[in-house]
Amino acid sequence: MARRLSALPPGVVPRGLNIDQAAKYWGCGTSTFQKLVKLGIVRPIDMAGFERNIFDREALDEAMSARARQAS
Repeated sequence: MARRLSALPPGVVPRGLNIDQAAKYWGCGTSTFQKLVKLGIVRPIDMAGFERNIFDREALDEAMSARARQAS
């Protein structure tokens, strides 16, 4: 039986985030983050065969930076 890892080693930051993690990373709730997805402000990675969305942490950083530039 394969053992599933429950946590990453100390100091390893995941690059792929689920929607709850991505929302927390952006500092908002999941429902607000879902609205950002619907508006096209953030986009999940297209991964054929996966039933859930995965968000790239670096793409989230880029999207946040772009929004911050627009606001200034």
